[in-house]
Amino acid sequence: MNGVTEQLASSIAITTLLSFVLVAPLMERYGRKIAHISLVLPNILAGVLFYFANNFRTLVVARLMFGIPSGGTIVLNAIIIAEFTSPKIRGALLNAKTSSIVFGAGFVHSLGLFFDWRTVALMGLLLPVSSLLINLTWPESPAWLARRGHYQRCKESFNWLRGEDPRAQKELHALIQAEMDRRTIKISEERPKSFPQKTKKFFKIFTHDDFLKPTLIMANVFIILEACGRHVFPTYAIKIVTAFTGGQSTLYYVVGLDLVIFGTSVLACVVVNMFKRRTLLFSTVLMIALKMTPILIESIDVHGTFAIFALVMIGSLLYLYFNLPETKDKTLQEIEKYFTVGKYKSRLTHDLEKPLTMKNEI
Repeated sequence: MNGVTEQLASSIAITTLLSFVLVAPLMERYGRKIAHISLVLPNILAGVLFYFANNFRTLVVARLMFGIPSGGTIVLNAIIIAEFTSPKIRGALLNAKTSSIVFGAGFVHSLGLFFDWRTVALMGLLLPVSSLLINLTWPESPAWLARRGHYQRCKESFNWLRGEDPRAQKELHALIQAEMDRRTIKISEERPKSFPQKTKKFFKIFTHDDFLKPTLIMANVFIILEACGRHVFPTYAIKIVTAFTGGQSTLYYVVGLDLVIFGTSVLACVVVNMFKRRTLLFSTVLMIALKMTPILIESIDVHGTFAIFALVMIGSLLYLYFNLPETKDKTLQEIEKYFTVGKYKSRLTHDLEKPLTMKNEI
């Protein structure tokens, strides 16, 4: 039975990876709203399949479908928060997202103490259905609209989300000016005509510093995240706790750990506004706490598992120490400028020296 349970739990990894990769071109082409809807709908369908499942094959299919929102939302939710909210509260909201996930896992574990799994699956449909309904009230992302040349719609969306206070209007000005500059440069560049030229230009993008630097930084951040058990523990929580408790009152221990994790994630929402991002990240060196998948626990025991992941985290933290810029209270345009020129130069001041001419929407 344990083998079947582990197979069911790990099957989510396949679609999680695919969704993680494919959501980027989807949201770039069709916008954040459509991309979000495309992730929520499989979530709802997976919940329905779980409720009506009467064999193992249906459970695996439902689990695979759960991988679609699981992978895609890692990228999409962070981008939506970054593009829809003020830099002042961006960090707190990103941590609130994590807190919500932790709370959800703990709440489901708690429900498991009182209800059977079919009833829990049915209750779980409430959130994705609510998310879908809320999505219908959103405007489109101002950043995406500006990138598409829809400057008037960008202004309307931005004002709906952020209001019209001077600070927000400066950021809107910088956003539109940045995209207008980008489009001007793109038009002035000689367009490749042949297929080999187009291919060469496409792959050349992957060699630019403004692509390589953030990609490597995010890769190291994700390594640290997973080494801390971000997705491993919720998936294998019962197995990991059983390894320590011997199977006695396992679910109660899991719920207790969920409460601890939720409490610390809520605390992080407060702390993230008190300290700089780099300071918070590198302070984790002092309190590295690692968990591990069942395979490594069984093969090299808990001590070996902790040692391996500690080494991975130390390597990633060293890389980030020398390459990760401070982003607290920085706008997306300022962060983008950093990766382009290698230093911060605020567009909120620089761009206001130039008059902003609203061109016709494309």
